[in-house]
Amino acid sequence: MAYKIIADSCMELTDDMRKSGVFTNVPLQLHIGDETIIDDETFDQISFLEKMNGSPECPKSSCPAPEAFEQTFEGADEIFVVSISSQLSGTYNSAKLAMMDYQDQHPEVKIHLYGKRTARNGRKMGHLTALADTPAAAEQLALARFPESSISRLLPDQSE
Repeated sequence: MAYKIIADSCMELTDDMRKSGVFTNVPLQLHIGDETIIDDETFDQISFLEKMNGSPECPKSSCPAPEAFEQTFEGADEIFVVSISSQLSGTYNSAKLAMMDYQDQHPEVKIHLYGKRTARNGRKMGHLTALADTPAAAEQLALARFPESSISRLLPDQSE
């Protein structure tokens, strides 16, 4: 089963993540005057700040079109989309429209959509689904697979 993890440009990807073929960014667009700047791996923050400082207008941003998300869905049986919250951006709604349209055409594909409630530098967000006969067994599977991670405990501490 092939899977993909798709995120808006608020999630920074390492070079290894990009090369894996599993992770993909769908970038937001930034606008200063008549210029559009794509918020992808080529984004130059110093240049952007200089342009912003030299412009009489405030910068604006725009979310990716649903089609931009749909293009990244190809070739996967299961897709996880992480987006900034609908309360902060139209990106979540764009991803949701893409998800609904794609699932109409490909009902066998499972798509999971997650919205981050806040945008914060360095924020870590992840989701792990572990299936087993009991909740305790599922937790043990997750901890065995990712022993060095900071997986939140799913079950109350039984030592008390």
